[in-house]
Amino acid sequence: MLQAMQVRAAALAIPAADDAAAFTLAPLCKTWAAGTHYDALEIVNHEGQPYRVVQAVDSLEHQMPGSAGMLAIYRPIDPAPGTREEPKTFYFGMDVKEGLYYTSAGKLYLAKADLPACTYAPGTAGVWQWEEVADTE
Repeated sequence: MLQAMQVRAAALAIPAADDAAAFTLAPLCKTWAAGTHYDALEIVNHEGQPYRVVQAVDSLEHQMPGSAGMLAIYRPIDPAPGTREEPKTFYFGMDVKEGLYYTSAGKLYLAKADLPACTYAPGTAGVWQWEEVADTE
């Protein structure tokens, strides 16, 4: 129990924008379970993906991370810094930050705007917030 409390305290101390630290701690964090109270900034694992809890929630069986309507509660974590050399992998529902690079469907994209809980995948027709980056090699 002491270790679980220490891991939880460590997760709550990690700034919300520090995905690399959150991802590093994630293997020590609990697996998401229905009927559990989670506070904002806690880290939970579900189906092999770590998530950051965005706002406090009492979890319900039909409202797990990654399910429809739950982007306001759980956001997927990607540890990459988002540079051109080390882009983040785009996950449906992740917080996209302007100026960072993301990969999707084997292509590289630059985010042209902040997209919280993003549901527009890179390459979506008519979405100006993504700019495909040409391969210069």
